[in-house]
Amino acid sequence: MIQMQLFVQVVKSATWILNGNSKRLQSMIDLLMLLLSSDDKMLKITGSELLSAFIIGKNQGLQTVCSDDEELPVSLYECLYATLSENDPKIRCSVLSTYSLMSFKVWRVLLGTMYNPLKTIMSLAIEYSGDRNSTVRSGACKALGNIITILIEGYCTQEPGELSKAILDSIIEETATVTVNAAVDSNSSVRSMALFAIGNIAFDSVQSKNWGHVKLLPMQKLCKVVYESLFDENEKVVSNAIRTSGHFYSLLNLQIQCSDEIPTATDLYLEFCDKFLEKLGDLINQAVADAIQVSDSKTWKQRMNTKKQAWGACQAYSSILRYSSLMQSLPSEVFEMAILNLIRCVENAHDLNEKIFASALHCLTLIDMETWKSFSFESEIRGRCLVACLSKEALKSFIPVVQRDVQFIMTTVTRCFGDRDVDLLVTDNENVNEHLENLYLWMVENSSASQMFEAFGEALSTSSKDFDISLVQRFKSRAVWEKRRRVQNIENWSGSESDGSDDDEL
Repeated sequence: MIQMQLFVQVVKSATWILNGNSKRLQSMIDLLMLLLSSDDKMLKITGSELLSAFIIGKNQGLQTVCSDDEELPVSLYECLYATLSENDPKIRCSVLSTYSLMSFKVWRVLLGTMYNPLKTIMSLAIEYSGDRNSTVRSGACKALGNIITILIEGYCTQEPGELSKAILDSIIEETATVTVNAAVDSNSSVRSMALFAIGNIAFDSVQSKNWGHVKLLPMQKLCKVVYESLFDENEKVVSNAIRTSGHFYSLLNLQIQCSDEIPTATDLYLEFCDKFLEKLGDLINQAVADAIQVSDSKTWKQRMNTKKQAWGACQAYSSILRYSSLMQSLPSEVFEMAILNLIRCVENAHDLNEKIFASALHCLTLIDMETWKSFSFESEIRGRCLVACLSKEALKSFIPVVQRDVQFIMTTVTRCFGDRDVDLLVTDNENVNEHLENLYLWMVENSSASQMFEAFGEALSTSSKDFDISLVQRFKSRAVWEKRRRVQNIENWSGSESDGSDDDEL
């Protein structure tokens, strides 16, 4: 048996079988048929694993030296299909894994034969009416997720053959119905893999922009089951629910763009929006709290899982916030709290995982100007965001894409600043002069308009807060200098440029 397992690993390379030798290929097929049709359960499992290894070898690009998948005889897949009904759950799991590896070319053939396994795989995924073994149900859900990806991607990029759009839409609809039911299975592994399959349906639908089947999906049920799964006691279920919520809102975002076809997309987007924002925000805050003060009650593995979930939550946030203008119809405290969750990630950038920080920054870049303006002064959002971004370390110590996001956020936020926002900027007595100095230097480096220097200078001059008064004069002097430079540039538009000196500043 050990020798056979080693042989399975060797077959994954596949080169020696496929290297232009039809006799070797036929010998391989004969061996697979012999193993899969054996009465010995271990030989059946080995046969399925051997076929999986063979498919992996071909999928890794080695098929360029040999024939296509279609040269494998249909009788081989007939034998594999019969093996799905074996009593031993290990055999069924192995066969399910094999089906999830098959290429679009193979599925295009199988779907038109009496050995099409999809109905059987769907039936195995359901508790009570399906397979009694939870490992098999989990394997069936995972296989459905992978098969859906193969079918949608293949239909969009390859010759569909006999696979019509109507057939594909029907398969996706049935898979969605099955996985919604499987997502409430009593076994956590089944729930996790059902969410994985739902996430694949949403993600691949977005990538393909195939709206035909989307109209048929039970969107309300899908949204509800994904949200409720965020509260699951199992960490893997929660992680897949986070992943799926991001993909699901990406799907809703694209549906909103096609609102003439699917007018309920916006309603569904808003119905669950506050719920998703609140729960995902809790996951982000948990990671921030762990980063600031490491808890002795949590193991290293638990803290790592918290970080992964927070990173996923930030990515899911980006899908939800892509239409931030829609959220102005939500209770303001819900939306503002979501933004503050992201700002906390920026404030604690050096304690957090860089992926979380970068994802949080990217989310903030999705907020449009009008939305930034709509935030109340009491929420302190604009002021806190600018203070967090003004950190020299945040500007200088991270990768270029992060630096660009920081620059973009600061540019957007400063254009929305009001007098009361400036009051918040100078509230921190300990670092107020550093904040103002950093702000001034940043505005100079980015050639901010004279009106912005003047606005900040006037706001500071009327502020009752305690800070270095000379900074007020620097802002006002720079405003005068920028006005003068602009006039000079207009007069010398033919090519002369200002020397950029700061001689006029005090």
